[in-house]
Amino acid sequence: TGKLFAINDISGLPIFEVHSDDRILMGSSLALSLNTTAKKTVTSGLTTMYSINKTDYTGAFFDYTIVGNGGARSGNIMSIWSGSTAEFNEVTTNDIGSSTSGVTFSVSAGTTNVNLMVSAVTGSYDIKTIIRGI
Repeated sequence: TGKLFAINDISGLPIFEVHSDDRILMGSSLALSLNTTAKKTVTSGLTTMYSINKTDYTGAFFDYTIVGNGGARSGNIMSIWSGSTAEFNEVTTNDIGSSTSGVTFSVSAGTTNVNLMVSAVTGSYDIKTIIRGI
């Protein structure tokens, strides 16, 4: 559990880390970027897709695909936060097949985490996302 693998620069500072919870941290030790993936099957209601510690990062990008109920779409969510305020913008493809318009995303800043939330009106959808935090 914890850190499984690390590569340090010549001064001993980490520049690449692999963790047991599927997170990869890489880049400058002053600002390691988060790279990971998540997959969930979402039915009606509100679901937390992923949570990011808001003190470690100031923004995140979520690339996603939705497949379910005869429909499919993909998109990207750009987000930024400061304190308890989170702002985001979503860009999506058109639907293939049936509409996935009953599936919506939001980004909210809590006390310690920023959450990517997904809401589905009805049905069952498989949602996959690539998460990049900076």
